[in-house]
Amino acid sequence: MKISVVIPAYNEEQSLPATLNSLVNQKTKYDFEVIIVDNNSTDNTGKVAKSYENKLHVKVVQETQKGRGAARKCGFAKAQGDIIASTDADTTLPGNWIESIGNFFEKNLKSIAVTALCKYPTKKISIAFFNLTLPFAFSLFKTFFGHYWLSGYSFAIKKEAYVTSGGFNAEIDGNEDSELATRVAKLGRIEYDRNITIEASDRRFKDGLLKNLVPYFKTFYNMRQNKFASTKLEDKR
Repeated sequence: MKISVVIPAYNEEQSLPATLNSLVNQKTKYDFEVIIVDNNSTDNTGKVAKSYENKLHVKVVQETQKGRGAARKCGFAKAQGDIIASTDADTTLPGNWIESIGNFFEKNLKSIAVTALCKYPTKKISIAFFNLTLPFAFSLFKTFFGHYWLSGYSFAIKKEAYVTSGGFNAEIDGNEDSELATRVAKLGRIEYDRNITIEASDRRFKDGLLKNLVPYFKTFYNMRQNKFASTKLEDKR
């Protein structure tokens, strides 16, 4: 089994090294490649990514169409693995992340995708509380929609299922992962693995927890109405 890890990146020269270092430190029996999608960065994101070519099996690709949907779609199209994993450029992955993904698919042959939690290291009480409520949010989402969502910061999917689903919608910039999940769920089971947890920076909460969550509430409401529109998010978050 080969696993492809796709990381979209826009002006991430400061955050990307921590993510890539956590991939360098993976302890796994599985072969894996890392695809970094430079999404029109104006800093040294591409140069930083290429500096890891002697440490990882890294492939740096360019996507000129701005947005998360376009960047992820580009990276997934370049993936050579049987399993494609998604994460973000401001994450820190535990040393068993790749191993856990590979083991999951070997043990759960009927599942076509697995999603996981993220925790945000913080000293802010509101965000610490948010961390505690995330497992409940996962369960609540499944109750309403009949399936788990795919978290762009940490999910993996069988390549065959991804291709069959039609893949990411390049025109959707925010919540492109949730939109993809609605189509993937029609093909098979999306599982939530509680043993896989990553960390991401809390920079997306710089304007407060509520302001960050409102766009997601709007998206989930629209999904309940059987309609989907791109959620406007900051280019870097």
